[in-house]
Amino acid sequence: MKKATAYARVSTTEQSKTSIDGQLDTIRNFAKFNDIKIIEEFWDKESGGKMSRPNFDIMIENAFAGKYDLILVEKIDRFAREDIEATLLIKQLEDAGIFVMSVLEPADVTTPSGRFQRWIMLGFGKLEREIIADRTKRRMRDTAKRGYWMGGIPPYGYKTVEVKDNEGRIRKKLEIIEEEAKVIRKIFELHADGKGLSAIAEFLNNNNISTRKGKPWAKTTIYDLLKNKKYIGIYEYGKGTKRNHHSKNSKPLIIENVIPPIIDKELWEKSKKQFRTPVRISMIRNYLLRGKIFCAECGAPLVGNGGKKTMYVCSNWKSRKGDHYVGISKNKIEKHVFLYLKHLLIDNRPNFKQIANTFNYLYKTKKQSKNRKIEYIKNTLEEKYEQRKNIINAIKKGVMIETLTQEAKQIEREIKELNLQLEKLMQNVYFEITEEELEHRWNNLTEMILSDDEDTLKELYDLLIEKIEVASDGYIKIIDKDIL
Repeated sequence: MKKATAYARVSTTEQSKTSIDGQLDTIRNFAKFNDIKIIEEFWDKESGGKMSRPNFDIMIENAFAGKYDLILVEKIDRFAREDIEATLLIKQLEDAGIFVMSVLEPADVTTPSGRFQRWIMLGFGKLEREIIADRTKRRMRDTAKRGYWMGGIPPYGYKTVEVKDNEGRIRKKLEIIEEEAKVIRKIFELHADGKGLSAIAEFLNNNNISTRKGKPWAKTTIYDLLKNKKYIGIYEYGKGTKRNHHSKNSKPLIIENVIPPIIDKELWEKSKKQFRTPVRISMIRNYLLRGKIFCAECGAPLVGNGGKKTMYVCSNWKSRKGDHYVGISKNKIEKHVFLYLKHLLIDNRPNFKQIANTFNYLYKTKKQSKNRKIEYIKNTLEEKYEQRKNIINAIKKGVMIETLTQEAKQIEREIKELNLQLEKLMQNVYFEITEEELEHRWNNLTEMILSDDEDTLKELYDLLIEKIEVASDGYIKIIDKDIL
């Protein structure tokens, strides 16, 4: 039998229309008919602000503590006054295995707050991780601005030395290794004089000048070195990644005069002029919806089809596995999807303050529940430790050795399980989210839709669109993702 709590609410302005007793009676009848056991009942008379419901707060905390399987309300607006608030709370409760059920409404209690706002709300887990990552990146960027080395192997010509920052913490900065710096200057001078990468590598190897690892120089190593702006005192933080420093970031943090330069800018510019950028003419078309667009008739992917008019066509038809033709102009469908997302992003701006307030209320409740559980487990552990101590003392005295030994093993198992529960709880970190952080995430998406860069648009489509179906009559169905 499912365990449930019943919740009723009225405001001071509507008590004549809806009574607490009436709501609870409706809920009780529903529970009785559906074999649901109500173990607690809560109600509030609300006259103040949105979050001034003391009994509601207790109920939510008990729910996260695992006391109920269901929260029963007469209508979903009794649970929460705002669509956004209701959707957020319901989603978080469902993630914890507690379901909110409206006894007078259909089973789907998802409120009509708009698909795009739902993306934000239901995708909070991902949003939460991204915000934590953003905060970490901001702290690291602030540290990089001060010229501190942010980790990794220093480039050839430099070593790290420890220094103290203004707060007394140990940091690292780059310092020139003069013997290696002489090699760096020679490499740039040779390149500025017109020597190619292979010729420079050959010169170094013939003169028994090895890399830091004692290996011969390769032209790829020379190329990377000649492109490294640290040698003119410029620190580009966030340009690449730890796994791939060649990856490109369009907005790295550029900090000048925080690294001691090995060469001057005049020599850098002379070397730079020796690089020739080849002109490449690419006939490869970028199909932005590849992997997202499907045939509504057979379910096969639509694939690119070149020619005078570029199209997306059914892959089964193209490979002659089907006798139906489904195709659509590349320009037409990509423009349609672009305008669809642009409308959602530009015209459906949510109330960031309301969302932030609801999240923070929810996580405050979760944190309180977590702290209560931790306190309970710690108290229980103290009792178990004391029991173990007493048993050990009894065993030493030879009292009922076999029985006490079994009891001691059981207590050890319980202690181990309690410690595992405590460790798991301690890993759950709750933090507050700000209105500004939510708006920042939203603005990033709007910047992406306004971008002229095709790779950026493809990234946005992958982020927001689950799939697109095209029918033989030209009908287009866009299925959004539930999370951002």
